[in-house]
Amino acid sequence: MLTKKPHLGIVSLSKHADTDAGVIDEGPYTYEHIVAEDVIWTPPAGRLDHGEFDYGRKALRERADAFLIHFGLSGDPLDTYLLSLSRALEEAGHPVLNSFEFTWTCGDKHFALERARGLGIPTPKTLLAKPTGKNVPDLVSTVEDKLSYPLVVKPRGTMKGFGVIKVTDRDLLVSTLQLYSASGMSCLVQEFIESGGREVRCFYAGGELLGIYDRRRDHSKFIGVATPRVGQGSDVTVSCLDTDLPEARELMSSCEKLLAGFTWDLAAIDWFGSEHGLVLNEINTVPGIYSIPEADRVIFHERVADAIQRRSSPSAHAPGR
Repeated sequence: MLTKKPHLGIVSLSKHADTDAGVIDEGPYTYEHIVAEDVIWTPPAGRLDHGEFDYGRKALRERADAFLIHFGLSGDPLDTYLLSLSRALEEAGHPVLNSFEFTWTCGDKHFALERARGLGIPTPKTLLAKPTGKNVPDLVSTVEDKLSYPLVVKPRGTMKGFGVIKVTDRDLLVSTLQLYSASGMSCLVQEFIESGGREVRCFYAGGELLGIYDRRRDHSKFIGVATPRVGQGSDVTVSCLDTDLPEARELMSSCEKLLAGFTWDLAAIDWFGSEHGLVLNEINTVPGIYSIPEADRVIFHERVADAIQRRSSPSAHAPGR
């Protein structure tokens, strides 16, 4: 058990990654955004061997009491390194918020949706695509055979609405797939869910539900371009959904299915509104706190501090939350 104010390191790939990570001076813990390249020595050949891996792990251990690893599926060697580093820290017994298995499962948006579908949870009709340039015409034919415009194309493993594009016709679909081909990234092609500007977020902190937030904005604005924030100057209105309502109870039941069997501390599960009910959008393992009301951010930080303390205890690595 820590005897001082705990310090959390949020580790991600890019210097420009928006993880909502500042430094809390007056809260129950402090935290900082650690960029992967700051703790990894990369040899001239650009390879990461065992020596560099040990260096990165030791450098991280000196920076924080616990870690939240933010990796994706970009194909960047450093991103792959973060994936391995997360697993190694966890196996070595270093406190990590959200297990490797949980972060990996939710970070792969296609796998997460397929798993949810298998659990009987409503999801958008989704195709996985790996554009290579030459196969774009065949991909377009497959998409048009199985889905109808408008569509949504998004990266397989990013967060906060990065790279999400609403596609309204064939020309735009071709251009979008060609763009993904040049990047080397896989993408999801999905049916467009007409949400009417409504999105619901079930926010979990410290292994417990913090709140269910009904977020609304002008229906003409595409949800997916960026994570809706609340506060001064925001066009998003947020209200807390009463957990005794039938819709809320159904959501909590679905979320429990999605979270069951994993070791986790933080999660935000987003749902689209639709005329047929709520449809799963995605599961975030590094949820931005600016998407919830300011008063609840205080509770969030208290629960994170408790989670760091809990993960630092000798029994922290037993199965379960």
